[in-house]
Amino acid sequence: MASTLDDFLEVTAGQMAERGRILLSKIPRSLSSEYQGLVATTRDRLKTNITRFSEFAGGSARNFSASVRQRLFRRHVDDLDLIEYIALPALHRATEDDRRLTSLVARICREISYPLPAPVVTALSMSYFGIDPMFHVMRVPLTEGNFLLHLPDLYHELAHPLLADEHDPTLEPFRKRFRRVIDASTRHFAGDVSAVMRGKIPPDLAKLSVTAEYCWAESWTTEFFCDVFAAATLGPAFAWAHLHLHSKRPRQPFGFPGLGPTSHPADSARMTAIALTLRKLGHEQDAVAVEARWTELVNRGADPQCPPEYHRCYPEQLVEACVTEAFEATREIGCSLAVPEAAGTVRATLNQAWVEMWREPARYLDWEREAVGRLHAP
Repeated sequence: MASTLDDFLEVTAGQMAERGRILLSKIPRSLSSEYQGLVATTRDRLKTNITRFSEFAGGSARNFSASVRQRLFRRHVDDLDLIEYIALPALHRATEDDRRLTSLVARICREISYPLPAPVVTALSMSYFGIDPMFHVMRVPLTEGNFLLHLPDLYHELAHPLLADEHDPTLEPFRKRFRRVIDASTRHFAGDVSAVMRGKIPPDLAKLSVTAEYCWAESWTTEFFCDVFAAATLGPAFAWAHLHLHSKRPRQPFGFPGLGPTSHPADSARMTAIALTLRKLGHEQDAVAVEARWTELVNRGADPQCPPEYHRCYPEQLVEACVTEAFEATREIGCSLAVPEAAGTVRATLNQAWVEMWREPARYLDWEREAVGRLHAP
């Protein structure tokens, strides 16, 4: 008798269970304490996944309909893929660079009183900095630990898990104030759509307002909150790092979602939010300096003029409200703010790097080389 598709799925499920067991065996047993949280999470999730595949292989899903069996199988595969693609590389392939960066981020978390466990860092990123909130695995480019000017973006990535956590009561101020901004953006852009219906503004702007509302709700508020958190806990270095990144990437400073939603706000809107945060901290002179350099950089671009659509997507009062809520949320969850007199070796080093860069650029590389050595010293 010919085998069925379910026979095939059950055999494949058995193979996936074996895959899980192999992955379990690849978790190193000699990792430092910074890795133990990820080790425990990965082991628990792998064991659960192995059990599910083993039960599926034994026919546990036979009582469900064919479509449900297929969806269940694919869900288990997706779970195992996440473990294999995100958690295991950070553990199994941990290099000396990874360990140094993981240790550095752990120090940052202690300095700023970060309310969650410090993430593990892996230098395997192919698309700048990023973090997976499920596993708390941060990804950075391969050589980033050898330099200082982009490391401020570590602070931005640390904010993403704060928004992803739906249950920790310590983080309720972050969630509450985040929802306030989402509600404010909904009200603002609903007013634009209403004005179109009353004939107060052109109809084509209604579509832009609807798209902007979606972007604020889906991703822009998140990115603004992460920017404010980074600036609030690190200080001026994060503003300079944002300028540094824009200087290297061919992006429109005043971009708006004319052709559909975008995942990140325009770089100029982000700089506005960062500068407002610096002023709240008491870094007025730094805010003025970075804004002057930002204007100079934007004027060198192919499209230095700010279009009216930009202001419709990033209304001043909404950006200011987002900064206020994110700043207060950072303070309320107990994080150490980067006021001018704030302490912290990592924070001081990253801010001093930009002071040295602007003071004597020709000698900066030598200074940075020595500073990196001191920063990573045991």
